[in-house]
Amino acid sequence: MDQALEKARHGQERLQDKARVEKIFKACATGSLEALKKLDKSHIKQAIDSDGKTALHIAASEGKLDIVKTLITTIGLEVNTADSDGWSSLHCAASRGHLQVCLYLLEKGANAGQLTTQGTSVLHYLVRYVADKYNQFHLIYIPSMLTNFVKIE
Repeated sequence: MDQALEKARHGQERLQDKARVEKIFKACATGSLEALKKLDKSHIKQAIDSDGKTALHIAASEGKLDIVKTLITTIGLEVNTADSDGWSSLHCAASRGHLQVCLYLLEKGANAGQLTTQGTSVLHYLVRYVADKYNQFHLIYIPSMLTNFVKIE
């Protein structure tokens, strides 16, 4: 009987954790800085979904620069944390064309050379985003973006 009670408690804790993660991710996705500030910092730091994504992955993917800044500077999330597919927050921002978020993450030490489990780089996603958006490669625009990602010596 004690085992059944313990199992039920554990199940309840997992539901509470899932609801907490969803609440944190919603605040990050919508850019609600006020909602984020009301949440417990330790819960935000520990919030990870079943794919290994953190709050920083979500905010970067949605281009929420103020949230990204808060998660890094106030909460202390690590910029190079990879999800289960090897995506960092920089991959998330680059794949959606959020250049200001990309530049900020790079400023904070994001690794532009980090590869996903599929072997793709941040640069790959950024170039693909531009190609998809403009339906062609803009040979003038892409090199100017690349100088922000690659140090030319």
